Amino acid sequence: MEPVGEEEAYENQRAYLAKKGNHNVSCYYKYLYNTTDCMFSLHFVDPPRRSKSTPKHSQILPPREPEPPVKKKSKEAIISCEADANYPCEDPNPWPVCDSYKPDANHPLNAFVSEVRLEFRDKNIKPNPGAEGRVFFDALKATKVDSVLLKVNYNITYGAEDGTQIKGAESNTYDIQLVGRTAMPTKNPPTLPDAEGKMKGAFKLTEGANEIPFKLTFPTDSIPTFTYVTDDGRTAISSYSVEAVVTLEKQTIQLGRLALTFPSFGMKKSPVGPQDVGTFKLALENKYCTPDSGLSLLVLDERGKTKSMSYKIARKVKCSALGLDGAQTIVYEGKLNKVKDSEILKRMKQQGVQIPEGYKAVFDESIPKELTLLPRSVAIDGFTCTYEIEVKCGKSETYETDIVVCDHLLDAPFQPRYLPEAVKNETGWRKIEKSK
Repeated sequence: MEPVGEEEAYENQRAYLAKKGNHNVSCYYKYLYNTTDCMFSLHFVDPPRRSKSTPKHSQILPPREPEPPVKKKSKEAIISCEADANYPCEDPNPWPVCDSYKPDANHPLNAFVSEVRLEFRDKNIKPNPGAEGRVFFDALKATKVDSVLLKVNYNITYGAEDGTQIKGAESNTYDIQLVGRTAMPTKNPPTLPDAEGKMKGAFKLTEGANEIPFKLTFPTDSIPTFTYVTDDGRTAISSYSVEAVVTLEKQTIQLGRLALTFPSFGMKKSPVGPQDVGTFKLALENKYCTPDSGLSLLVLDERGKTKSMSYKIARKVKCSALGLDGAQTIVYEGKLNKVKDSEILKRMKQQGVQIPEGYKAVFDESIPKELTLLPRSVAIDGFTCTYEIEVKCGKSETYETDIVVCDHLLDAPFQPRYLPEAVKNETGWRKIEKSK
């Protein structure tokens, strides 16, 4: 049997006493052994008693202060505002887009508020940071706001010649609980219309001007706002509006509807490159064009014998509710200019577009202003508006390709949702064969 050392014996005994629940017994031991046997004995004595002169623990150290309670994480923690908050307002003046409610003299709220407003700084919705808004209160005394519900309405309506209005299938209303017990966290990025600045719980108004600020957010691929009118008065109108249902002191009021505009978006750096077929090589700097960027058209002539080239932009609209079958309508026509030094050609080379060599003449044209008057490209259930550009190269060859008219351009990987797949996937030119 191997001898047991002093320290191991001591630790064994401490473990034994701890297992029994006795942590206050001091142990003293002796250790005896020889070469043939090993034994040890432990002798226990009571711990020394504290004398009267020994100070108590509380006399040596000051009493511990209680630690502040730790707030548990919950769903409320990821909502940007906490319950029972209040936000005094420094700017009581009405914003450019607003709707106001003033209680009548006999209304119960007349004792609490003189005015409630739903407001936006701008009617144009931007994908980031969204539409900045607020619910404004002019409180006469301390008041509790139990709930604020934002209602975002999207409507697509078709108007016939006789004035009949038909509501499209894409129309919908989205409820956003801005203040209240059922307020849910904001999704980022949003998949539906949503709002930043939500608050789970009640909102306390102090006497004077108060506000509940928020930002209305939309997916970047939302259906754009547009208005299409035919020559005989038939219409297709895509629109957004916002209302607010406010409950304070157990009284419910409704504000709105305020009209908002959601723009259409296209992709940056989406050229239609020149094809290495035929005598002429055509290219577009970007098939997505805006009023700011315009439409930049380039034609390379291998022979250099062509004296003039022309183009036209055609629109096709399909809508069964309005009896439109997609017939082509020419919306703009023009001529290309023969140039020695093309800025469009330089920009396309800088973008990495493969430009074939061996051409003897260059024609180009920029079309900026005319696009501001065109309805935007869109394809939703029941309504489609698309555009094509057709280029006539002298008397011999004519080509066409799809273009997209939109309001703003976004960087990749953005992909517009409400466009025909054939238009989004188009990357080349189609040769138009002469009819026999």
